Amino acid sequence: MSINIASLLFYYIIIPCGISIIITISIIQIYNRLKYKNIANHNLELKILELENQIKVQKEKANLLSEEISIILSRTNQTNSKLDRINSLLEIMDDNILSKNISRYQVISPGQTHVNNPDIKQSQTEPIDDDRHNSTIEYILKKLENNSLTTREIQRYIGRTREHTSRLMKKLYDNKFVDRDMDSKPFKYTITDEGRKLLIKHSDSKNNLHSDYQRSKANLTNWPAEIQSPENLK
Repeated sequence: MSINIASLLFYYIIIPCGISIIITISIIQIYNRLKYKNIANHNLELKILELENQIKVQKEKANLLSEEISIILSRTNQTNSKLDRINSLLEIMDDNILSKNISRYQVISPGQTHVNNPDIKQSQTEPIDDDRHNSTIEYILKKLENNSLTTREIQRYIGRTREHTSRLMKKLYDNKFVDRDMDSKPFKYTITDEGRKLLIKHSDSKNNLHSDYQRSKANLTNWPAEIQSPENLK
């Protein structure tokens, strides 16, 4: 009888309680897993939203930066176009200066003296015109007196474009004012005897023009005193 009661207790009480406990524990574990998973998903969604907001902000900044870059590029292009026009004008001026200097050198020998002009206005303006016409070529030839230079080095000295400097040096070379060293790469230029003669001509011309200018200035200063002297009044 006692065995039957024990077996009944075992089958109808202990086993169902054990099974219910196991099921309860399993349900709790599953619930916790689902809960943690939902929390993880929620945190992940929050991070994704935060990243999306950051990406949106970065896109707006990138768009603003792109607009600013476009404005800067537009202004840079305008500046470059203006510089190109200025360089073109400078190239034309230098070509005219070179042509005028070559024609002057061919017509007037280096040893020819300067003829004084009594016109005060002309004597005042000629030194300025000569300085304007001779400055670039004279500067290059003076640089070549002591050292042989490449086109790139000459370009740095005169501050012009490489193409313009190359054309200018080619004209000087064609007119025998400079010589080109073919053995060096890149080519190096040296001044020739004709170039030195041209420098002497420029120097003599400047000295004569300066003397004429000083004499004309002195005459202009003394002119009122001569008019007021007793001899002139007679």
